[in-house]
Amino acid sequence: REPGWLLVSQTWYPGWRATLNGEETEVLRANYAFQAIEVPPGQWRLELWYSPDSWRRGVLLFWVGLALCAALLALEARGGWRRAA
Repeated sequence: REPGWLLVSQTWYPGWRATLNGEETEVLRANYAFQAIEVPPGQWRLELWYSPDSWRRGVLLFWVGLALCAALLALEARGGWRRAA
C-alpha cells in the first residue's frame, strides 16, 4: 500500500484546518478550487474544520470595543463627562 490523497469537493479557502490521527496536517488546494489532504495507507481519522484568522480578529475587536464601551459608561456614571456651563 502507498499513501494517497483525499479530495474534498468543498471550496478551498484560507482558514481550513485539519488533523490526521490527532496531528495537524496541511489542507492543500486541488484543481484550483477544492481541498486535498495527503493520507497514509490503512485506517486513519481525519477532522476538518474552518477557522479563519479574520474571525479571530473580529472576536478580539468585539471584546475590545465592548470593554471600551463599558469603561466609557462607567466614566459617565461617575460624572466624568461634565460639561462646562
